[in-house]
Amino acid sequence: MCIFLYNLGHPATPALIELRNWKKSISGVLLALMSCSMFISSPYLGSLADHVGMKKIFKFMPLIYGSAQLIFWFLTVFIIYLFSTNYIGFASGGTYAVAFGYVSQISSKEEKAKNIAKVSSAAIIGGAIGQKVGGLVALIDPRYSFGLQFICGIIAFFY
Repeated sequence: MCIFLYNLGHPATPALIELRNWKKSISGVLLALMSCSMFISSPYLGSLADHVGMKKIFKFMPLIYGSAQLIFWFLTVFIIYLFSTNYIGFASGGTYAVAFGYVSQISSKEEKAKNIAKVSSAAIIGGAIGQKVGGLVALIDPRYSFGLQFICGIIAFFY
């Protein structure tokens, strides 16, 4: 569900950038910033999850992601978008680190590779479906995809 949630906004981002009258190249800047944040946060959140528990960390990632996307929905100040994008990357990196770490911990040596492949496949499918749903919602209004991410983040937190 997390990867579904995380991909709802991607098809709407170019339209939202256009709606804000920003340069189209901003989309690439935001994606690069998000990717860097994912790269930096993954090992730290994975290590933290080893100490406090995988489920405790994992539970907050969709809520953080959805809350950061709420900023995309409402606010129009570019510098705040940059901070929000850092939080989005932070949550994405944490989700992957914790999910793969958890599967590694609970899987036997013989089943580990197969189970990691299953999680990877589920993430790819969830991402594809999230992109499709987000794109359809963005046809109504691109901001709605980001609002939907916030709602799904709250649902995932309490689920």
